Amino acid sequence: MAKRTRDPRIARRATEVALYARMNNAAIEAATIWREADPTSTRALQALAGMLVSVGRYDEALPRLKELLTGSASDTASGFNQLTRTLANAQDKQAALRLTQTLAADYPKLPRRTTPWRALR
Repeated sequence: MAKRTRDPRIARRATEVALYARMNNAAIEAATIWREADPTSTRALQALAGMLVSVGRYDEALPRLKELLTGSASDTASGFNQLTRTLANAQDKQAALRLTQTLAADYPKLPRRTTPWRALR
């Protein structure tokens, strides 16, 4: 129904149902429709990026995570805190570390703390 109607409310609900049913591909597809139908929705973007990370599709998650960080320009540190929560359950810790380093490269003036990342190695 989300595909047919392109209604963001239906797509959001389809995302939730697919997640509950542990149907990752269907959840990603529904979240993509949700994001396309409501391009200003931060929740849709967060859901899509989080699901892509959870299934190990880091290359696809990268531009969405960059967009999330750009959207939190007034408080980039808060954006990185959210990123930490998103990446906490990543299966491939090295890939999560590389993804974080790639994202952090765009913010050279942001204070860095090395201690949390040692756990990922």
